[in-house]
Amino acid sequence: WHLVHTKSANVDFLADQWIDRTILLWSMTSATVSREIEPRSGTTEERIEAARRCRQAGFPVRVKFKPIVPVRGWQEEAREMIDGVMTHAKPETIGLCFIAWMSAPELERIIDPEMLDPRFLQGMRESVEAMRGIRPGPFPDDLRAEVYDFYLCEIRRHDPDVPVFLCTESRELWRQFA
Repeated sequence: WHLVHTKSANVDFLADQWIDRTILLWSMTSATVSREIEPRSGTTEERIEAARRCRQAGFPVRVKFKPIVPVRGWQEEAREMIDGVMTHAKPETIGLCFIAWMSAPELERIIDPEMLDPRFLQGMRESVEAMRGIRPGPFPDDLRAEVYDFYLCEIRRHDPDVPVFLCTESRELWRQFA
């Protein structure tokens, strides 16, 4: 099998041909993240449409909500994105992956702190020492768990059976969400 992991909406070349044993996996991000942090990638809506077209063409389609970034208004944006994905793309599996693999100061160099939900920004800053060297950082477990719980509830409203998994996560959260 081939796994194609993309953020692109460029699937026209796939529509007219069948690529045997190919699974297509989209990283989906909220509207603000796709527009402001990933400006040269497909928008959230474009990625959803690309996934829908490929599923309709017969390809296995999977989705990772990646990276999950707690921007201001993240709940509303996540709800809209999940509704679109579950209604149109109908993935066979879903991954959840919080923005990770960096320290709080590094994240603040990459993403304007004003874009972040103030409570998450404060929690990240307060946890700098505790999260030092922790791969799923820079946000502490309790904040990541809050977001995962929200995403899971929204996903389950649409499909109680679709397999959901966590990526780049602590054993504690893997156990908590088992």
